[in-house]
Amino acid sequence: PSCTELRRAVADQPTPNIEWRWVPVAYLGDQARAGAIDWLDAERRLDDAAAAVDANTQKAQAARIAQVPRLVYEDPDGEVRSLTGGGPHEVRQLEELAAEMP
Repeated sequence: PSCTELRRAVADQPTPNIEWRWVPVAYLGDQARAGAIDWLDAERRLDDAAAAVDANTQKAQAARIAQVPRLVYEDPDGEVRSLTGGGPHEVRQLEELAAEMP
């Protein structure tokens, strides 16, 4: 549900300085996996969206990402940072950071 809320938040407000890249993972069981597969298949039309979602999930787990959505960004100093959550506050915070970028 939080990932869906984030996608809606991004769609509902302009974020012109942010390049969004969605990496679907399946953390919340079979229903989340099915939704991630459906979304990835619709967006990318992969031969095997299920294998891609499973690989994404394994990589996220290996990177010790325990919660989603996870927003990963590079700050104005070039340091990679992340936020967990996808509410309007996080989107505004990213847009403020993006506005500071040269």
